[in-house]
Amino acid sequence: MSAVDRLAARQKSSERGLGLSGAWHAIVATNAASINDRIMVTIPEFSTRLRFGPCRWQAREDVTALPQRGDTALVLFSSKKEPWVVAWWPFS
Repeated sequence: MSAVDRLAARQKSSERGLGLSGAWHAIVATNAASINDRIMVTIPEFSTRLRFGPCRWQAREDVTALPQRGDTALVLFSSKKEPWVVAWWPFS
């Protein structure tokens, strides 16, 4: 298959809708009150109103830092279609 054919196939595939594979830019939608809390996120490419979660999230070096609403995040979906926040950055 030529590069053009692969590009065309990819385009047709993307027109059928967004899949869950890959890493997604997300925005944290709820605050974590403790390190054990799960959080909700929105993925703008899907919808700014649709929330995904509750998500497990990766702690940072500073274990006192918790994800807060508005923070940017990177989300992956597990083989069980569960969202995981694998990285997040403070809003400010």
